[in-house]
Amino acid sequence: MQFIESDKSSSEDKFNLLIMTEKLYRQLAFQSYVKVHGKNWWKSVPGKVRESITPKLEEWRKKGRKNIEKPSINYWNAMTLGILRESIITKQMWPHFEELLGISLGTFETNWKIFADLRNTTFHANDPQSHQHLQQGVSTAKILISYARVAIQKLNEK
Repeated sequence: MQFIESDKSSSEDKFNLLIMTEKLYRQLAFQSYVKVHGKNWWKSVPGKVRESITPKLEEWRKKGRKNIEKPSINYWNAMTLGILRESIITKQMWPHFEELLGISLGTFETNWKIFADLRNTTFHANDPQSHQHLQQGVSTAKILISYARVAIQKLNEK
């Protein structure tokens, strides 16, 4: 996507950038848990994380959504951004993510906090605090995307 390289992008491009960042980390988490824990990966997801998606899965069932009976990428899509973060930084899984991402926990947390702040501001229909706040969030999303792309590529090579 060309807008990732450009500072002159539309609001729609920035919105799509936030969506892309989130989707990449959901995919990365899913693939990582499967790679580390195999076909029973869902049993290795922390209980708090597993329990947190129950209301969303129930809502989807009532609406007739399919393919949610068994653990899949859909389970990651049912998580809030905060719960997704928790599943990545667990003591059990962080060493794996650290190797894939090539960054320290502190660096990940700093970038994630900035990204999550702008993502939540945007998705909950609030205006960024300032142009600098917006630019910082966009830049951080771009950084997180580059980390995730490299990590997914490493996973696919293994």
